[in-house]
Amino acid sequence: MRAPLSWGTLARAGASAVLLALGLGACGDQALPSLRASDGGHGGADAASRAADARLEDAGVRGGDGGADAAVGSASWRCSETRELLGWQLAADYCVVARATQPAAAAWAVGGQTLWALSPVEATPGRALLQQASWLPAGGLGALEPLGPLDRAPAWGQDELVFFGSYLALSARGSLAAGYTLGGGDGGVWLLVAAAPTLKLVAAAGNFDAAWLDDETLLVNGLGLAEVGGEQAVYVWREGKAAPLITELGSASSFLAVGRSVAYVGGAFGSFPNLINRVFAFERAALLEAVKAQRQLVASSAGRVVYEGDLGDLSVLGDELFLIDSAYDLQQGAVVARGVFRQPVRRAEAVLEALGRPVPVLSPGPGSLALPAGLTGDGSRLLLTLDRGDLGQELVLLQAR
Repeated sequence: MRAPLSWGTLARAGASAVLLALGLGACGDQALPSLRASDGGHGGADAASRAADARLEDAGVRGGDGGADAAVGSASWRCSETRELLGWQLAADYCVVARATQPAAAAWAVGGQTLWALSPVEATPGRALLQQASWLPAGGLGALEPLGPLDRAPAWGQDELVFFGSYLALSARGSLAAGYTLGGGDGGVWLLVAAAPTLKLVAAAGNFDAAWLDDETLLVNGLGLAEVGGEQAVYVWREGKAAPLITELGSASSFLAVGRSVAYVGGAFGSFPNLINRVFAFERAALLEAVKAQRQLVASSAGRVVYEGDLGDLSVLGDELFLIDSAYDLQQGAVVARGVFRQPVRRAEAVLEALGRPVPVLSPGPGSLALPAGLTGDGSRLLLTLDRGDLGQELVLLQAR
């Protein structure tokens, strides 16, 4: 499936291409728990604290059920019988619980009954607007309401190209992170930690994806964070300090996601344009222990490869790994997508390993009209973004039957 790209999808592919061009580049077998009923510095950036818009600080970002202005109770999500999604076919063991069409955004996130959006402000280059809306009982979406602007560091030239990150990371109790990268590779991450809700902008060269390990510990997949960096790695931010956590992750940044007990970390290996993504599985407890001990981990020895191939995004339900199989074709200027898959993972004598091949969740039909462009979740549901180019983006909230 090939499709034209909206700004949001192109930004991710473009940022990756820019960085690559620069050369930055238990006993027995136990299946991991399925969350089918979950409880669910570089570039001279100014990394000083910034006061956020008051509405942003008061929004009460929530990563689990009971989000701000909840319009749908956690027991009110009802499965639609629709399995056809703009030409794509949904597997029978998953269902649509809400759906909406919106103008393209750089990033989306879902936390319980609340949808979050990070949208570029066209009239002000380098500025993005954080917004939220509530899912409605009928399965639709209320109006997006602005919470406040996010501005890049003023130290860089105003004419430099800005790629807003395609991630909007939420923790379970209210921490938030979003980012941007400049054409030259520098960038920054906005942080709002629930325990001390003052917005900060931290330098983060080549930041590609981010996820919260807990409510105070952020992981960033990129080239640096605050005053440390210089190589492709996963960096950790906690209590105002940054450090490299996982190294030897290849030549380019990739995706990451944190589940209930497992974290999945991607790295792109090889040389451009023939890169291959590897996704490593780590015990979440082991990462927390490494952070506490201020110890670096090597991906190939501390983690286990559970997926290898093309990768357009990844997310988790509980500890299950879900991914988009897609790649950007430079010659055709389009993304080639094969669908959304679930990669089974198990613990075999306390070691994480892949269990069989990826299982289709969303497969292309004879007349696909959109491109799977983003995948995120809140532990109980997955938010799938289907990109329709100039027609906007279809947001589809999925859960297991």
